[in-house]
Amino acid sequence: MSSTDTAGSKSNALDSKLIEQVLIRGDLGRLTEEQRVSYYNAVCETVGLNPLTKPFEYITLNGKLVLYANKGCAEQLRSIHKISIRITSRDTVEGVYIVTSAAQGIDGRVDESTGAVQISGLKGDNLANAMMKAETKSKRRVTLSICGLNMLDDTEVETIVKASPVVAPEQPGPEDGFQVNEGYMIDFGQWNRRSLEQVYRDSGPKKIAEYIEYIERESVKKGVAVSGKAKVFVEQAELFLGAMENQAIKQGDEDL
Repeated sequence: MSSTDTAGSKSNALDSKLIEQVLIRGDLGRLTEEQRVSYYNAVCETVGLNPLTKPFEYITLNGKLVLYANKGCAEQLRSIHKISIRITSRDTVEGVYIVTSAAQGIDGRVDESTGAVQISGLKGDNLANAMMKAETKSKRRVTLSICGLNMLDDTEVETIVKASPVVAPEQPGPEDGFQVNEGYMIDFGQWNRRSLEQVYRDSGPKKIAEYIEYIERESVKKGVAVSGKAKVFVEQAELFLGAMENQAIKQGDEDL
């Protein structure tokens, strides 16, 4: 073996040891950019996700750089692994709304997780948005759990005060810079030729969320990902509901 080969072997060994220690400590910040990309791709490959769709984001939590699952991650996982989800209970305990969701895979495995939000003092749309958020939390958490992903999802990250999202330019995707299109007109289905704002005013956020769930549920039944006009609607509707929820929360804080 040449001295060059020996040096290369030692370098690889050191890299492997470093990566092992980083994963044990749960801090990806000690990896190089190239190593982080490799780790990111490996995680995607393990659960069958396409890394180009950016199913994970980086966040600094308690001084450590970690991955968390965004909304697209759970949607892909449910479609890819044919996971069916049903809500098994809705309860309110001391002003906290708790939703429990059960998931089942095509292999018969089952899992269950909860999502909880504070609803004390909320009314109208603020209350409706909070209740939908609890359902979203429970569904996404149980999806990650049944797929063996022990990580936070975006609905949990936003409630952690000291969590700082980190931009990861090394993981580009087709949805970079995707924003709410305020002039978006629905061009299919029951609300054809109506704007999201009109539907929101007339039918409320719960109806929009239920239609999103229907679209995703039908896609899972057919074994395909949401695509075309339906995909555009789901993306725009979720962003719109999120914007309305943030606006409602901000308004609530100002009223206190």
